[in-house]
Amino acid sequence: MALKTRAAVVGVGYLGSFHAQKYKALSARPDMNVELVGVCDLHFPQAQKIGADLGVQAYSRPEDLLGKVDAVTIATITPTHYELTKFFLSNGIHVNVEKPICLFKSEAEDLVKIAKEKGLVLCVGHSERFNPVFRELRGSIHQPRYLEFNRYAPFKLRGSDVSVLHDLMIHDLDLMLSMNSTSVRLVSAQAGKMVTKTYDWCSASFEFESGVHCQINCSRLSKEMTRSIRVVDEKNIWIGNLQTGELEKTMAVDHPENPVHHETKNIGRGDNLLSETEAFLLEIQGKKAGAVHGIDAMRALDLVETIIGSIESQRGS
Repeated sequence: MALKTRAAVVGVGYLGSFHAQKYKALSARPDMNVELVGVCDLHFPQAQKIGADLGVQAYSRPEDLLGKVDAVTIATITPTHYELTKFFLSNGIHVNVEKPICLFKSEAEDLVKIAKEKGLVLCVGHSERFNPVFRELRGSIHQPRYLEFNRYAPFKLRGSDVSVLHDLMIHDLDLMLSMNSTSVRLVSAQAGKMVTKTYDWCSASFEFESGVHCQINCSRLSKEMTRSIRVVDEKNIWIGNLQTGELEKTMAVDHPENPVHHETKNIGRGDNLLSETEAFLLEIQGKKAGAVHGIDAMRALDLVETIIGSIESQRGS
């Protein structure tokens, strides 16, 4: 039997603590062949708290994990993603890093290169790829013509150290790119700053070489949370609620008085984070499970830079 993959989570604040819980749950499954051996946080009392809760060793320095782990999930603040991911990859450790992969495309290119040269798995936490509604929708549509993503959230300090494009829109940029393999161009973009020094809302339009058009809207200034995707294909209109797990289908029917029919299916919410972690571990074992790779995350980050560049050029002209 193969040796267990020794895993740790680096950064166990709000989101990182959930990552650690998923590893602990998967450690109880014999088929996953993984063991959560530790958690690491610069704020050592936090690492100690999560470590005690899960019955694993706590660390305050990433370098203390060397020789003790085969894989890590990095869930620290975005500005630290590049250096931490580079550190672990350079030391022969597989990495699953929270989205965005890093701040700049050039950094992402470097990380992808290191992972390839060392034969390591580099995955990124675009967890919406594992959303049951998105997976059901993607398998149901036929020849889509128009895509629309809406992602609105109440303001939180967590994540506000980067733009809303890096924090929220990047989810939908990744989903959009995963739905069409042809080249894409930015048609137009608007964004604004309201409560932070960077962009707090953004709307962008795209066109694929295949002819598909897409609109993405995001904001971190909303009263309520909204996460939805609308797809118009050659026969139907689909609306997927990524938050509630409902998928609505609108179609034409042969009825003289009511030619429009609506169907709503409850797909369920699932556990995106657990599925993401499982896919990462299976990739390490050489099994394909739909994990989001570094090169995928780099493409989404490239679009973030394209959008910001376009907005800045408009303001400079």
